[in-house]
Amino acid sequence: TRPNAPVPYILYSLMNKVAELGGRDKANIYRVATSKAQDSVIAQANDGTDIVANLSLDEATVYLKKWLDSIPGKLIPAQFTEQFKQFKPPYESSAAQSFVSNIPAPNQTVLKYMMGYLRDYSQNAAVTRMDVKAFSDVFGPKLVFDDDNQNPIDFQKQQSSLIKALITD
Repeated sequence: TRPNAPVPYILYSLMNKVAELGGRDKANIYRVATSKAQDSVIAQANDGTDIVANLSLDEATVYLKKWLDSIPGKLIPAQFTEQFKQFKPPYESSAAQSFVSNIPAPNQTVLKYMMGYLRDYSQNAAVTRMDVKAFSDVFGPKLVFDDDNQNPIDFQKQQSSLIKALITD
């Protein structure tokens, strides 16, 4: 069944496919590299084509990451750069929630849905070898805007810290 939350159907479908194919029980889930060849598949998915039905587990995880990468401006857009810079890792959950409450409502909805999904998968870290930190490292750059004006290592730590606080909330 599709969730009551108004999330994009492709996001729901890919997450569901990963679950259906046993993603919670696969070591290193979401550590599969993406390729440019998959861009056309994401474009088809955004056009409403059902590309999910015949995907393998690795393909579904790759396409989910690629779809998140394809969101213009990311779920946490660059217009929040100044507020983002005010927070320094490690984030406390309440500070992370306060920051996210300022982003547009549709983005908040999708972000919260993603955090619930990642929280669920991180609880099986003994099997997947993907704990909260690993998921935040993988998904931070896909969910938070890019900033070429900051030290990339420090900025990635900040992205990861924010996503980690949101997953653990």
